[in-house]
Amino acid sequence: MALRAICTPTGFKSGILVVPCGGGKTLIGILLCSLLPAKILILCHNCNSVLQWKAQLVRWTCPGRRISTCTSGLQVESLEQADIVIMTYKMLSNRNAHNMYAQHWITTHVWSGIIYDEVHGTPADMVEERVLQPLQGKVKIGATATPTREDAKFSIVKEHIGPQLCNISWMELVRQKL
Repeated sequence: MALRAICTPTGFKSGILVVPCGGGKTLIGILLCSLLPAKILILCHNCNSVLQWKAQLVRWTCPGRRISTCTSGLQVESLEQADIVIMTYKMLSNRNAHNMYAQHWITTHVWSGIIYDEVHGTPADMVEERVLQPLQGKVKIGATATPTREDAKFSIVKEHIGPQLCNISWMELVRQKL
């Protein structure tokens, strides 16, 4: 259902997928990574999520895909060679000398796809300062189980990523036995 909302006969749509916890948001993202050409960016909230995405990508995608994780400015040496870059939101918002190269490279590159993991929790400073705005992606997907924010700034996130493409309830997943 979510994949049908993204994939169209003419290409891919950008937008937000609302899928409950355990409903397969990561697998949808991995499938999208396998369908899109190289140079995909995945943004996560913390280092654990970055490592989990990498482990799942290694497990489920085609061998030979070069995956680079970047959780601090000291790990940026392999960005240019990577097909998929996974990094934390903080890497884009922390303005320090170690992150400057990665931030410049990430924001000046045109990505075939950008996946925003748990997009509802994008750090407030990134939303308010429009840190997301310079990211250039042909397809942008925000995955979340919760399409609301405490600061009521989800409309700004939608402006950058796109409209809500689907909203699957846990009851729908049970009904479909997924």
